[in-house]
Amino acid sequence: MQVVLIILQFFIAFSIFNVWVLRYKTMAADFSQFGFPVWFRNVVGGIKVFFSIMLIAGIWNYHYAVIAAAGIALMMTAAVYVHIKEGDSFQRIWPALGLAILSIGLALLANYYKFEVKDNVF
Repeated sequence: MQVVLIILQFFIAFSIFNVWVLRYKTMAADFSQFGFPVWFRNVVGGIKVFFSIMLIAGIWNYHYAVIAAAGIALMMTAAVYVHIKEGDSFQRIWPALGLAILSIGLALLANYYKFEVKDNVF
C-alpha cells in the first residue's frame, strides 16, 4: 500500500505542477475568462504549487501528505464549483473533479496508514 500511496502523491503533485508551471498560460486564460483578478490567480497557483511540494515531502512525513492532500481537495472542489457555476462542460470539469477525489482518497489513506519512509521502499 505504501508504494501505491507514493505513486498517488507523485501523480497529484505532477498534475498540479504541469498545469500551474508548464501550462501557466492556459490557467491565465481560464482565470481571466472567469473574471478573476491576476493577483487571485497567482495566489491560487502559488498555494497549489506549495501543496504539491508538500505532497512530495509527505513521502517522508505523512502529516505533510495529509495536509497537502486535504488542501488540494478543498481547492479542487472550489474549482469544480466555479466550472459548474460558469456552465462549463463536463470535459472541462472532470480534471478538477478527478483530482479532488484522488486527493480526498490520499488524505484519508495516508492518515489511516500513517506511513513514513524510513528505508528504501522500492
